[in-house]
Amino acid sequence: MHFRLLGFPISLHYSWLVAFCLLTWALSTAMFKDALPGVPMRAHWAAGAVATLFILASVLFHEIAHAVVARRYQYQIKRIYLHILGGWTVFDRELQTPNIEARVAAAGPAFSFGLAGILWCFSADPIVRELYKVNMMLGAYNLLIPCVPLDGGRILHAFLWARGGSYAVAAEQTARLSKQISNGMMALGGLGIILQFNTFWLIIVGIVLRIIAAGTYKTVQQSSKLTRPVQEIMVPTNYVQTLPITASIQDLQTTFLRHGYKVYPVMDGDTVIGLVHYQNVREDPTWLEASQGAIRPHVVPLRQELMVSSQTTLQEALDQMLLAGSDEVLVYSQDTFMGLVKRSMILRVQQSISEPGPMKKEDKPIGLPLWENR
Repeated sequence: MHFRLLGFPISLHYSWLVAFCLLTWALSTAMFKDALPGVPMRAHWAAGAVATLFILASVLFHEIAHAVVARRYQYQIKRIYLHILGGWTVFDRELQTPNIEARVAAAGPAFSFGLAGILWCFSADPIVRELYKVNMMLGAYNLLIPCVPLDGGRILHAFLWARGGSYAVAAEQTARLSKQISNGMMALGGLGIILQFNTFWLIIVGIVLRIIAAGTYKTVQQSSKLTRPVQEIMVPTNYVQTLPITASIQDLQTTFLRHGYKVYPVMDGDTVIGLVHYQNVREDPTWLEASQGAIRPHVVPLRQELMVSSQTTLQEALDQMLLAGSDEVLVYSQDTFMGLVKRSMILRVQQSISEPGPMKKEDKPIGLPLWENR
């Protein structure tokens, strides 16, 4: 289900309906059965349904608080997703500074605590009292657990980023800590069950956070050790597959089938003027009908954040890729195009650092250009 609220696109995952049913059942058969004695069962269910709607609305507005602050800093909101475990706000690009990331992350808990403060004034009503508790828990859960992708984890990442200067290294440190905390949550949950406490939920949350942290860590693992210059692994210009600005969409299709690359530098003579992304062109409704059309309308102009010098470290290049949302950066020496570095190349360097061991017969020394192994 999709709709818009306050100008933001909202998507409800099917699991949201599951959450609605489970919460309504739990509230009506437990809390409201005790809080509203002497009234018909249908009144308990009605109160449970109303409370559930307000609870899920609290989660939605927690995410909208993030979106409002991000929009203030000129970020576009691609979508707000709501699911059984909460919500997720997707921006058009990564937040570009630690200060902005911290402010956007803090907006959600700030809203939840503020709403809880208002509700506390009317907590004599059982539904309002339950909403007060939920918003306090929602704010505390997001703020006080420093795990990705929770707000506390994003604030910790912003702090480490500001202190160390590297987006990727900060993400690596945050993800490593997140894995440790999630392991601890699962252990505590298991111990609680042994001691006959209702802590199964802690195991579930720990598993979800562990999966997310592991995925984040894989992207930025060993970032602090990526100190080598990009020129050591870059694809030099004579091996770079480019397209002229006069190329057609059919030329792009043929080049992709032949080489399989997702992004191609676009040349105007001897000058790189931009990049064309195969996937973006393919999403065009006229992809099949207009194969003779030019790629020119689909060319993304070359931006400074997509360019690095030949002496830029792999760590700095990874930072730029992550912040720019790009799978590659172009390498320049002064104003001369020297080559490019792909995200997959840096990933292979990361893997070689994290998985040291005897070199296989078919492998080449890491000192050789990785593009030779393709």
